[in-house]
Amino acid sequence: GKIAIMSTGLASIGDNGSGGTYAYRASKAAVNMVGKSMAADLKPKEICVQLIAPGLIATDFGPGVEMMKKFGGASVEDG
Repeated sequence: GKIAIMSTGLASIGDNGSGGTYAYRASKAAVNMVGKSMAADLKPKEICVQLIAPGLIATDFGPGVEMMKKFGGASVEDG
């Protein structure tokens, strides 16, 4: 079997050069630890656990198209 867990690069301890968003970063770092622990526990049962960090996505709930353009991303409308 397989388990996919969505996360974010903002959860990285080693790549935290921008600071801020403490609660979001901490909660996603906790999700990453749960995923790593699950992977270790479920490996003998041949269950693969994947942590996926898709990067910025322009949505009504996210930073929007302006932020995407600032970091060189494309919106869904741009294809």
